[in-house]
Amino acid sequence: MSITNTGDATRHPAPVEEIVTGELITDEDYRRNFRPAPTPWTAPLALPVFVDDPGQAARHVGRALARVPIRFPGAVARGTGRSLAAWWRWVTATEEHHALLRTGKSVTSKDLEQLAALRKARRTATWWSLSTTLGGGFTLYATQGTLAVAAAAATGALSLAAAGRRPSPTPALSPARRPQLSMFTTDAPALEDGAGSEELTEAFTAAGIIKDGQQVRLVRPPHHDGIALTCVVQLPAGKTIAAVTPAKPSLASALGIDEAQLDVERVPGNARLVSLWIADTDPFARPDQRSPLMDAPAWDLWRPIPLGTDKRGRPVHLPLIFTSILVGSMPRMGKTVVLRLLAMAAALDATARLFIWDGKGGKDFAPLRDLAHGYGKGVRGDTVERLVLVLRDLVEEMNDRYERLEDLPDDICPDSKVTPNLTGDPSYGMGLTVIIIDEVQRYLEDPTHGAEILERLTDLAKVAPALGFIIILATQKPDAETIPDGLRAQLGTRVALRVMNWQTSEVILGTGTSKAGYNAATFALHHKGWALLRGAEDVDLGADILTIRTDFANVPDARTVAQRAYALRAAAGTLPTQPANTPAAAVGPEARVPGLLADIAALADAEGTTRLATTAIIAKLGLDLSAKALGAQLARWGCPVGREQINGREVRGPLASDIRLAVRRIAHGGPVEVARPAS
Repeated sequence: MSITNTGDATRHPAPVEEIVTGELITDEDYRRNFRPAPTPWTAPLALPVFVDDPGQAARHVGRALARVPIRFPGAVARGTGRSLAAWWRWVTATEEHHALLRTGKSVTSKDLEQLAALRKARRTATWWSLSTTLGGGFTLYATQGTLAVAAAAATGALSLAAAGRRPSPTPALSPARRPQLSMFTTDAPALEDGAGSEELTEAFTAAGIIKDGQQVRLVRPPHHDGIALTCVVQLPAGKTIAAVTPAKPSLASALGIDEAQLDVERVPGNARLVSLWIADTDPFARPDQRSPLMDAPAWDLWRPIPLGTDKRGRPVHLPLIFTSILVGSMPRMGKTVVLRLLAMAAALDATARLFIWDGKGGKDFAPLRDLAHGYGKGVRGDTVERLVLVLRDLVEEMNDRYERLEDLPDDICPDSKVTPNLTGDPSYGMGLTVIIIDEVQRYLEDPTHGAEILERLTDLAKVAPALGFIIILATQKPDAETIPDGLRAQLGTRVALRVMNWQTSEVILGTGTSKAGYNAATFALHHKGWALLRGAEDVDLGADILTIRTDFANVPDARTVAQRAYALRAAAGTLPTQPANTPAAAVGPEARVPGLLADIAALADAEGTTRLATTAIIAKLGLDLSAKALGAQLARWGCPVGREQINGREVRGPLASDIRLAVRRIAHGGPVEVARPAS
């Protein structure tokens, strides 16, 4: 019977030369006329044996018995070799060494010491086992004779032969078991576990990273952890990570993967070593990750803040001390979430003050309102004026802190900056202060107060971080006109989420970062929450600019954290006593400040002198106190009495700056009386 193509001849013409002819037969005819061809006796034995044909089974057994005398010695020899090779790998800890290399981390001296100790222990175990075996053999010979020893030797030979057995031939996979190719499979497959230096050299050459004739050497074997393939390569002399990062798109193309699946980073300790990470799937498709701050009972701002994870899924922490931060992005790409995470961490530190101004308004920071020592939203009413008053007050406090640092002993303040002990002890009045301003461009563009706000923020960003001030600004308009270089250059940590173009990316991250391979404009619209982080270098993560997926926390999450933070601050006595929307500079002395201290502060302002004489205070305020009693009370408020020559006359009394600082401290919710060391 002829079998032809019966389809539409117009659309699918069947070539005449492809006509197939055949004859239909039954299963019984096939079994009778088409028996399997005899297998040469030298061919490898393949299981299973089909016992439905007794003759074939008998031939199979006969061939197996005939082979034993010939193949048994070879199997024993192979088994001996394999056993010795396995023993050598075990005694030299080869697998453990390779497992250590596959982690992608640098091998430390401690790791090498542990490997040496393991090898020594295994050598000792080998000698004990060998001694025990030889001793057992002599004992067996002495007690049981030659026959028992021969039986033991035969058993050992059988074991070695089993170990040296040749593997059965692997049949071709049936169509049902063949791996199915993904619709994304390309002709240039990604790096595989068995890839070597030649394949990598071809890829790096095709990407233009190295020239023809140069080689890339694989120094750590590829390792797949179930999520991605990782390997470490050594570049030719003179090449560093700086040559690889800008060429990531070309390298991904040469490897046959999407650029999003590739990550490269330097390996500390050798400028030529580069770690390649190739993900099985798009890492940017990872779901939102809940912030660890949600479960933190409290937080110390001297510890880096959990901000998110990098492209490889490793945690990324952001240090806040001694730095200022700029966050920039297009609208609705996640910059407010970044600020909310930082504000939540600050709220959980009961010793830190928090000032929040939200230029766009809304409820993004509303849960933290009652915890803030200064709070404003939008630009209507007196919001801008209150921000100006707070910034003036903070600049004055900054200058006062520097003056007081000079008087502190070296064991308390070894350098001209705060320490954890200084910020944690309220008696010094130098607690950490976090200033967060979202959409800062709305305040900087204010026609009346914008210039002063810029001046005050620049002053704080330049010198205040050493005193425990943390300035965090966010904007969707980070151009040079809105945030001049004088301010932007002082913000050492940069977070760039998706922006419109590479120019805006460089305004946030710095000049030349786009050419170096870091461009926040390459984030897609659905990459919300992904950012480039600069200035928070982590040696373990091996990059100066990290690609991170920021953690997520919405307004209800912030409210949950705020409730916990409120209880912490209530127990510590650090809750602000004035309404959160009242600037510190506008708090009247009647709130918490003792009346006598308020009167002395007013007298200091009226006199305009740097130091007030205790006798003058008593006389002008009509106090029924001795100079000694007044001095003791002033010391309890943190205003110790000192001596100074003013206009040729010695004045004994408190500094006017100490009096003003005590008023601010008490008005901000700090302790009324302190045990401050005498100056």
